Amino acid sequence: MSLTRTLPPEAWRPAPGGGVAAEVSLQGAGGVAVMATGWADPAAARLLPPAGAPLPFAPLGEGAFLAAVLEGEGGHCLLEAPAPPARCRMTVLPRPAASSSLALLAPRALRRPPRQSGQDAAEAAARITAALAEGRLEAALAAAAELLLTAREAPATREAVAAILTHLAHHPLRRSPALGAFVAALMDAP
Repeated sequence: MSLTRTLPPEAWRPAPGGGVAAEVSLQGAGGVAVMATGWADPAAARLLPPAGAPLPFAPLGEGAFLAAVLEGEGGHCLLEAPAPPARCRMTVLPRPAASSSLALLAPRALRRPPRQSGQDAAEAAARITAALAEGRLEAALAAAAELLLTAREAPATREAVAAILTHLAHHPLRRSPALGAFVAALMDAP
């Protein structure tokens, strides 16, 4: 979740080379956006990240704006300006990471990454054919999804998909909630 805060006037201290500076912590941040007003020369303001080159502010209306993706793990950064701004708002964006709470709401296919095994496409196609013969549509669709992820262009994959579509045409009342995901996987561009 992003965090927006206003830097108070006391955060700005005289800088050794002239002007003012404010130290801000961006530990674990993936990005930062800063909006400041009240600078006569916004181009003279900049952000000094812990890694990489200084980032200049761009004039925006009666203020200045900066947005950047941070390299590394963040850390302490320094905002430098010729004078303290009248108002300075900073939004810190977290580094993208998996959310354990949102994973509970995600479909099973998104929670568990696909196996990247060197499975034999012909063997997987045989499992699909056997599952369809036994009337286990869910198992056939699961095997087809894995096959589409690992060997989409293999001729055995095309044959397995054709077998599932033929089975569905011959058994129009046999349906599964997984059919939507199957169709989406078929439509997904490689």
